[in-house]
Amino acid sequence: MNLGTEARRLLRRCRSGSLGTISRRLPGYPYVSIVPFMLDHDKLRASKVVMTAVDCDGFDVRADEKLMRFEFPETVHDAQSVRSALAELARESRT
Repeated sequence: MNLGTEARRLLRRCRSGSLGTISRRLPGYPYVSIVPFMLDHDKLRASKVVMTAVDCDGFDVRADEKLMRFEFPETVHDAQSVRSALAELARESRT
């Protein structure tokens, strides 16, 4: 089996992934976000989806050329509550 086939198989089973960043100013403190993605079922390839901003009320996503705003159910106050809100939205998107 080639890598392309394996990648497509993995993408069909998942609806979100994680994107991690590491700060040069704050070593040892990586920040990981849950990132939803979409598949182009005609061509079986992932669309380009980028989370562009997160604030206390929600987050912004750019999917290809479309900009979208997603609101959190409640205002978040810290990184843990952002993580929890994103995880809950990801779970809800699977039902």
